[in-house]
Amino acid sequence: MNRIHHLGMTLVVVLCALLAGSLPVRAANELETVKQRMELRLTDVIELKRTGRVGESNKGLLQILDPVSIAERRMIDEENRDRTTVYTAIARKAGGSSEDAGARRAKHIAASAERGTRIQIADGRWVTK
Repeated sequence: MNRIHHLGMTLVVVLCALLAGSLPVRAANELETVKQRMELRLTDVIELKRTGRVGESNKGLLQILDPVSIAERRMIDEENRDRTTVYTAIARKAGGSSEDAGARRAKHIAASAERGTRIQIADGRWVTK
């Protein structure tokens, strides 16, 4: 749980850093809203990853690996939309693409993932940490 909590908190720190930067007010407000939504979902995301039905892709997004409910699918889609928003903001601020930002984030997620988490490695294969 500590690693998962650390992962969630790391993402929150990244969002805060973006908010503190020289982003236009509208973008900063959007990122604050994204941060709040992600914090509210964090416990559910952690639980889905613990079940092994969802893993962390090498793109920095959640990937459904085994059947999930319609509500869980909606939540995963919402989480991935918010993650993509964060990656886009990072790319705009630092340069590069949102895909590159997501791939870099995926490496951090994999490194700090809780034992038992399903992770997609660079070559596309799935492993259990």
